[in-house]
Amino acid sequence: MSETKFDENLSGKGVLTQDGREIGKLSDLVVDSASWRVRALVVKLDRDLLDQFDLKKPMFGTVPLDIPVDFVSGIGDKVVLHKKLGEVIDFSKGVDGGDDDDDEDEGGED
Repeated sequence: MSETKFDENLSGKGVLTQDGREIGKLSDLVVDSASWRVRALVVKLDRDLLDQFDLKKPMFGTVPLDIPVDFVSGIGDKVVLHKKLGEVIDFSKGVDGGDDDDDEDEGGED
């Protein structure tokens, strides 16, 4: 699967978690070039959150995080996620967040 990143007019929109915390700004999209589907949003995280995500603060700027489009509940003035801050942090650390979609996949791959 080939992926490409590109910038759209959504760039710079704030990204809010379900519990109302702005975690950063949308900086890019990850698109699967074979299917032309957006796979993830690239969010430049707020520097004050990097410790919670267990990420090292760079000298300048911040760290990007790819957030799956499945986490998005809507886009208006802001991008709103249907995940709480803790769930986004768990996702970034590779902890299973217990998505409803995972329940459908559990029975078939043992």
